[in-house]
Amino acid sequence: MSPSEIVSRIPPGERTRLLIAFIAIDREDRGMAQDARQLMQLARYTDLRDSTVVQANGTVEQDQAAKPGAAPIRQSHRAMGSGGIHTLRGRDLAALQERARALVSKIDSHRSPSVGRPRANPATGEHILEVRYYGV
Repeated sequence: MSPSEIVSRIPPGERTRLLIAFIAIDREDRGMAQDARQLMQLARYTDLRDSTVVQANGTVEQDQAAKPGAAPIRQSHRAMGSGGIHTLRGRDLAALQERARALVSKIDSHRSPSVGRPRANPATGEHILEVRYYGV
């Protein structure tokens, strides 16, 4: 998962809290020797980054978990500049639109998320829906 994908999956309020935590790490341990201080900062940055990635991965797993008895939805992502496109495929158009709305609600509004018009693939009988967003 790229850094931009990680950031896009974290709610704005949580993002602000994480940014404050990252900045606060630089202010800590000013009395220590330079080498020891850098090691402590690296350890704290790594811990904060790892917890952020775990949180972002949790939202991906929630997105990909299908409801019991619902038609399966396949989801793929491709980067496009600093933004990206989520492509959703499935036979149930209503479920696709619901999943697209959930994706849009999790993407920061500053990234201008949008849902394209659904199209059908007559060869497979599936509907295809794209959710696009821009980089910040």
